[in-house]
Amino acid sequence: MSAPLPVRADIATSPTPSIPPGTSPSSPALGSAGFGWTRIDRSAIGLVALALAVIYLLTYTTDPATPGNNTRFPLGWWGWWDQSQYIRSARAFAVHLLDPEQHWYPLGYSLLLSLFARGSGGHAALLPDLLCLLLAFAGFCRFATRVGVRPAWGAPLFLLGTEGSQSVRGLWAEPWNSTLSAALLWWLLSLTADLLRDRGPAAASGRKPAALLFALGVLAVLVCFTRPTDALIVGIWGLLLLWFGLRSGSFRILGVGWLAAGGVLAAVPLLWLWIAVYGFRLSPYMMWSRSLGFSLHGLWWKSYLLLVAPAPWFPGDRSLLERLPWLFPGIAAMTVLPLIVAGRARMLLAMLSLMIVPYSLLFFSYVDLVPSGLWRFHNAHYFKWTFPGLLLLGAVLLRAVAFGPRRAPVAALAVLSLLSCIRLVPRAAHGDAPVWMAQHAMPVAGWSPEHESELGLRDAAGMHHNIHDIRILPGDDGWRAIGMAAPLHGALSPVSPSGSVGAPWSGEPRWTMRFHLGAPAWLGTWSPHLPRP
Repeated sequence: MSAPLPVRADIATSPTPSIPPGTSPSSPALGSAGFGWTRIDRSAIGLVALALAVIYLLTYTTDPATPGNNTRFPLGWWGWWDQSQYIRSARAFAVHLLDPEQHWYPLGYSLLLSLFARGSGGHAALLPDLLCLLLAFAGFCRFATRVGVRPAWGAPLFLLGTEGSQSVRGLWAEPWNSTLSAALLWWLLSLTADLLRDRGPAAASGRKPAALLFALGVLAVLVCFTRPTDALIVGIWGLLLLWFGLRSGSFRILGVGWLAAGGVLAAVPLLWLWIAVYGFRLSPYMMWSRSLGFSLHGLWWKSYLLLVAPAPWFPGDRSLLERLPWLFPGIAAMTVLPLIVAGRARMLLAMLSLMIVPYSLLFFSYVDLVPSGLWRFHNAHYFKWTFPGLLLLGAVLLRAVAFGPRRAPVAALAVLSLLSCIRLVPRAAHGDAPVWMAQHAMPVAGWSPEHESELGLRDAAGMHHNIHDIRILPGDDGWRAIGMAAPLHGALSPVSPSGSVGAPWSGEPRWTMRFHLGAPAWLGTWSPHLPRP
């Protein structure tokens, strides 16, 4: 078996490395400031940046939810709950109003919008979101170059990952705090790549590592201030930075002080603002989100529904792989990364992978995230920063397939393709056997979106609350209850929003699950039907 192929001559561990396609022996040393971009690379960056701006503006102006585009609902997305809270907070900041009644979310994104809130005519997010998109693009290109994927290839990858599907374009055109977070995360990775490319004690004693560490401390705090849930990946990033950096001699232990100094400099004014608005409390959104929480119960089941195939359990809904099949090679790449890259590229891509996987599992475990909301309510925005990253990993894998070493990436693609053919499908059940779904022909008494979380079912194991334990979905043929954390046992009794327990159901269709082989999920061609008992 051949040795792993380094992706850049100047980041390989061998003193006489081979040069893979897309790199050049004349590339600058890793300690230099340049990137060695050719005219083709710079042209690709310019053209893709222009394409990003044009597609973003076209998506923004043609989206039916853009404020003013629908005369029946002139507020557009500012009439949605999440977005209404963003703009309310931004307008309060614009007039220096710190009343906690005016703020709901963590404050980072609304602070950005406040700079454009006055005189924007309802379009306060137009320019800042475009700026964040372009900043994320710049950070991505810099990071991709450090791992051996030059902008001539990397820039189109970012375009595909952000604008290549209508499903994804809307996630960037609509106001979400994940837009700012994505830009910050890609610059966090970009500057980390700059830092880890310096070699040895001589580089560590210079001013550049200190400046980079300081800037990284600032960025880490800004990410957490914008989206506190992203503190998980910031923590993972920090541990990996210390491990890789100290082990490779990219900086000395005293350099950690510069990292801490940057974090403190950013944290002090932001904490002052937080206390001025919320006091020593969480924001209302954070308290609400904590009440829903994250659950490891049934995580394997949730992960399957969100990543592979939700049908026919959630009729009409599509998974991440079904909507975005180009994510698949990136997932395969993470399983064989040490075998297809070497040197600093292995270090940086491992860091990216170890940020993506826990982050994705965290949101798969989020109680409020289910297939019915992934695209319908645009909750896929949680993952949008990961899409270009997975495409980058996929490009590295496919390059190895084309130019070697081939054995590991081909095996990874083959094995994961076979695994993606395995489906969990309903099988009709009878009696009191544990089931994952039951359907009732009668309409839900008192059902309304306002009372959705108050509905429930009682079975032999106890009470199952909607949202937290099960999902109750109304439909034309009645309504179905799907176990999300655990199967349902025995007779099922509905619990109304008022808390009264109704008579047990009798003769309702019930389904357990079984394994079934179908087409790979990423082909998106599988449309199973719900079997009738």
